[in-house]
Amino acid sequence: MTRVEVVIGLGFGDEGKGTIVDWLARRDAAPPLVVRWNGGPQAMHHVVTTDGRTHCFAQLGAASLVPGARTHLAAEMAIDPYALHGEVAALAELGVADALATVTIDPRCRVVTPWHAIVNRLRELARGAARHGSTGRGVAEAKLGAHGLRADELGAGRATRIATVRTALAAEARALAATCEAAPEAAAALAARADDRDLFDGFDHACAGLSDVAITRSGPAAEHVILEGAHGALLDRDHGFAPHLTPSRVTRAAADAALRDLGLDGPVEVWGVLRAYHTRHGAGPLPSERAELARQLPERHNPDDGWAGRFRVGWFDAVLARHALDFAGPIDRLAITCCDRLEGEAAIVDAWQTPAGEVRDLRALAVDARTAIATAAVPTVRTVPAMVAAIEAALGRTVDVASWGPTAADKRAR
Repeated sequence: MTRVEVVIGLGFGDEGKGTIVDWLARRDAAPPLVVRWNGGPQAMHHVVTTDGRTHCFAQLGAASLVPGARTHLAAEMAIDPYALHGEVAALAELGVADALATVTIDPRCRVVTPWHAIVNRLRELARGAARHGSTGRGVAEAKLGAHGLRADELGAGRATRIATVRTALAAEARALAATCEAAPEAAAALAARADDRDLFDGFDHACAGLSDVAITRSGPAAEHVILEGAHGALLDRDHGFAPHLTPSRVTRAAADAALRDLGLDGPVEVWGVLRAYHTRHGAGPLPSERAELARQLPERHNPDDGWAGRFRVGWFDAVLARHALDFAGPIDRLAITCCDRLEGEAAIVDAWQTPAGEVRDLRALAVDARTAIATAAVPTVRTVPAMVAAIEAALGRTVDVASWGPTAADKRAR
């Protein structure tokens, strides 16, 4: 019987999902099949091995440095052929030969094209100061927009389908560029780029390079399957803080739907992942944010990004964590990462003080009200001598593993 573990981030992303996937893979004698079941190529799941290798996993499973591991890109995953080839090349430099041969792709996967990225960036420019904090990769445009391309359309007749998508999105880009009053030159350059022939030829070539990848709804059989979630639950399209959301659903229910689609019905254990402090890349509420923390805890692998925005840091926020646990679960196991980065005394947010009174529970709030309250919240910060114990008390549950460093060897079961 197949044993299934699901990894879900319970923050705004960047919780350490990759390092937990790598650790789970190395605990088992059987090499896993890692299923990327949501999200797309904007993921940045960093793994560091004990022999010093470091890789940022975007589309391949974060266990790909484990010998024998395989990756399946499931139906809700968006794929970027350019980025996928780049990731395979980077892994080759780390000693992983022909990583593309370990990949299978669901035929329903949406394909992210350069024109989706151009429209995405123009849409953000048009928003001006009200930007959503998109990564600028075009994932939402590819998954939710009117002009899409699927993995099963990358075979015969591919060039015609790509040309159709390109024509429609280039026209949309020109229309959007005309509305970008705050950055007209940048907008005009993006719209002009959409019409470049070399962009079409390069993308067509990248798609042709996937011709040998197996297109199948189910990955290869495996004794151990790990569903590697993307994003964080606080960006969930239904339960997050609008409009700063992802097009994905980041919940156990969504993972269960993916498992049913894959025909997997074995025992399932769901891991939720949180940092020992909260972080956020780009726009949106982060009540516990502290500028001094961002300076004290410089991000090693996720630098400020021109499109997603700056990397922000705040104390561990129990209001946010309880909210994520409530709607994303049930969560069977809890992992806390980056414990080693908090030296000496740390702090935790127990509640928010808002114009509506003290807030500890967000369940009764509609999405719009939740965003407004979080934006105006003044956190109640309490200094604690032992961070993991304080998190357990605030959440009313045990932390099953605490990560005191980047490698699998740094994980301590509790």
